Amino acid sequence: MAELTILSGNRLGETFEIEANRAGIGRAADNLVVLNDPSVSGHHCVILRDGSKYTLRDLNSTNGTRLNGEFADEARLKTGDVLRTGEVEIRIDGEDIEPLPAEPESVAPTAVLPGQQVSPAFRARRDTRPLVHAAVALAVLLALAAIGWFLYTLFFKS
Repeated sequence: MAELTILSGNRLGETFEIEANRAGIGRAADNLVVLNDPSVSGHHCVILRDGSKYTLRDLNSTNGTRLNGEFADEARLKTGDVLRTGEVEIRIDGEDIEPLPAEPESVAPTAVLPGQQVSPAFRARRDTRPLVHAAVALAVLLALAAIGWFLYTLFFKS
C-alpha cells in the first residue's frame, strides 16, 4: 500500500496510507491529508489510484502543484516522488506502486506542431503575472486620465 510522508511544514514526519482510490490533499477537512497552511488550497490536489498505478492531479489550485520541482497538472507517480502543495513537500512511497515504463534509449526530441496535443504531464503552467501587471497599469492610466480631465474641466473650462 502506498503512503504519503510530510517532509515540511507543521505536520512534518506524519504518514498517511492511501487506502481509497481517491486521496485528497488540501486545507479542507474532507481531504485525506489536511494541511493547515495558507499556501495550500482547500482542495489542492488529489492522488488517484487505479490498481497499482497512482496519478497526481492538480485541482486548479492557486499556487499550483509541483512534482519533483516541476509544475504538474497531471502526472503518473513512482516511489520516491516528491510533490509540493504550496509550501508543503510530501513524498510518496510504497512497494505496490507500479514503476513507470522504461523510456527508450535513443529517442530524439520532437517538436510540437500547431494543433498537436501535448501530454498533460508535460504541460507547463502559464505565468499570468504579466497580464495582471498590464491590467493594473491600464487601470492606473485610466484613473490618471480621469483625474486630469476633472482638473482640466475644473480650472480651464470655467
